[in-house]
Amino acid sequence: MKQMTRRSFLKGTAASAAALAAVGVFGAPAMAEGETAAAPADEEPMTEGGAKWESASTYVGADGPVVQTASGGVLGYKLNNVYRFLGIPYAHANRFETAQTATWMGNFNANVYGSVCYIPDDNSINFTEFITPSAVTNQIQNEDCMNLNIWSPALGEDQKKPVIVWIHGGGYTSGSSTELKFYAGDNLSREGDVVVVSLNERLNVLGFLNVASYGDAFATSMNNGMYDLVVALKWIHDNIAGFGGDPENVTIVGQSGGGGKVLTLCAMPEAQGLFQKVIAESGTANPGSLEASARVGELTMELSGCASIEELQALPYDALIAAANEAIAKAGEEGLSYGWGPVIDGNTLTEAPVADGKFTEMAKDVTLMVSTTLGEFSGNSVAVSKGFPGDYDINKTEEEAMALLEEKFDTGAQKVADAFRAAYPNHNIAEAAWTDTGFFAGAAEAVAAKAAQAAEGGAPVYQYLFALNLDCYNGCVPPHCMEIIFFMHNVEMVPEIYYPENQAAKDLQDVICQAYASFAYTGVPSVEGVDWAPFQTDAPCVMVFDAESYATTTEVYDVVAAITEAGPVPSM
Repeated sequence: MKQMTRRSFLKGTAASAAALAAVGVFGAPAMAEGETAAAPADEEPMTEGGAKWESASTYVGADGPVVQTASGGVLGYKLNNVYRFLGIPYAHANRFETAQTATWMGNFNANVYGSVCYIPDDNSINFTEFITPSAVTNQIQNEDCMNLNIWSPALGEDQKKPVIVWIHGGGYTSGSSTELKFYAGDNLSREGDVVVVSLNERLNVLGFLNVASYGDAFATSMNNGMYDLVVALKWIHDNIAGFGGDPENVTIVGQSGGGGKVLTLCAMPEAQGLFQKVIAESGTANPGSLEASARVGELTMELSGCASIEELQALPYDALIAAANEAIAKAGEEGLSYGWGPVIDGNTLTEAPVADGKFTEMAKDVTLMVSTTLGEFSGNSVAVSKGFPGDYDINKTEEEAMALLEEKFDTGAQKVADAFRAAYPNHNIAEAAWTDTGFFAGAAEAVAAKAAQAAEGGAPVYQYLFALNLDCYNGCVPPHCMEIIFFMHNVEMVPEIYYPENQAAKDLQDVICQAYASFAYTGVPSVEGVDWAPFQTDAPCVMVFDAESYATTTEVYDVVAAITEAGPVPSM
């Protein structure tokens, strides 16, 4: 099947940036109050017809570009025809208190990434480091971590480009906007002709410890990590126009924990109207127990040895997280299960986004896209990269593959093989042994609920599965996170995973980046040459992104059903 040609979509829509001066995006840098200082002003005049960086592909200077926001001026720079504004503080907060929008005097120097939230036990190499390599950057961890990054192909309120807000994974405990090297938004902004925003928020004990009983200042404490995102979206809505974005056309995208976050935002009253489209990749949203959350807060205070909330606010992070983790364990012993994450408090979060087969009515008019990867955490990539004993080679003869499936699925092997072959005709049936069912089940629940809502007049839902195998280790079923590389158009950043000579991978990043950009522009994820229809209860459609992408009906679901019926694939 023929893929789209490189950079063939949405390239005629960029307006001239000559109107920048008229919308007040220029200004002289000054000292940001309590923040990073901007460099001294450069007295060189602007070039004829506008600022000198307009015609330059790359420009770094103390004279601009500067965008004026309600918080203050923001000084960025231009790199390879993309404007970058990094580490912009959107809010500040005392520990456990509700975030308040940040302001400063003069221009904030947004040339480097900001700090990230404290992450517990972040002192060893992650077991997935090779497959999902960390960014080469010094992630400074502290509690003043509420900042965002903006990439834009053009500046000025007249541009009105769609805005894609990227929310990182890591559950509600870890992760950041700069954690992985392929999180950078430059290429998505350039190739998709969109404004890209990524952000950091409070996590774990800092974002979710329930101390609401200690005063009104802590009323949102059990959901601060989620409420930070609401505050960020408000900042984006109020200020993104100067960066070339359309505040009325915002798509929020999250993967894994980020997928759960974007779904949860659908059920947060104050988030309504701040986004129009949602893409949830490999994530589910299941709010926890308010009772358990409150008990963990009480136990944390007791176990910390603190006599007051003020002492708990001042407790060093390592001591705080240790007491909180012990509190979670003790609450579990009392029959109250809890893990860091949002709870339904009746205020910031009033209901689960998906419950009893229904999607929250608050997001009835929000268009949804849901995705998973073929392998997720069931794939063979982690096993082979860690040298686990056993046969994890996907390149098998038919006889060898059937022997493997019979070992895994016993009498259900033939049904699994037949279903897999129908859904993924260009793959070896041995890969069925490492095909995900868990993440897919969560995705299917959200898709079914949204499709039912769409049948009653709600916005549509689309579903896809990412299936392009990795090149490394003689071929691996695509694991958790792989689709991020492609929608961000960052395949060239991971040549050890998808080899430089793999033209299919380069072509597929064009296809997926185009689909995301199309979705951001129109609400329809267009793929050249393939009819990707919304998923409907009586007419299912699942796009399969692969070396040759294609749309399926029930085939992908049939594979998951056959594997589930035969028995779960052993965890790697």
